[in-house]
Amino acid sequence: MSTTIPPYVPTPEELYDFLMGQIEPELTLASIPGLKEKYKEEMQQERKARMGRYKKAYAAYEQALAQYTKDLEQRTGMYRREAFASAEVREQKQEENRLADLEASINAA
Repeated sequence: MSTTIPPYVPTPEELYDFLMGQIEPELTLASIPGLKEKYKEEMQQERKARMGRYKKAYAAYEQALAQYTKDLEQRTGMYRREAFASAEVREQKQEENRLADLEASINAA
């Protein structure tokens, strides 16, 4: 029997925050609404630098998301194969039990 646990699939919001939080915490969903106030007195050059940093962060996020998706597909495929193998073993065992019961019935007759 398989003891593999299905991979956890987070909500889109959880996934975004998980990945972006490691890259640029200011761009997590909870932080974004406060950015306008936080940077209200920012100079134009500072804003330009911050926007450049954010642009790099979103590019890194896209790469992290692609890797996460690839890893999830691999884990899901492994789980699916193990689940099918486990079902096949159960079905085979049930078939063996039915045949044994049938053989016992025939021998008892």
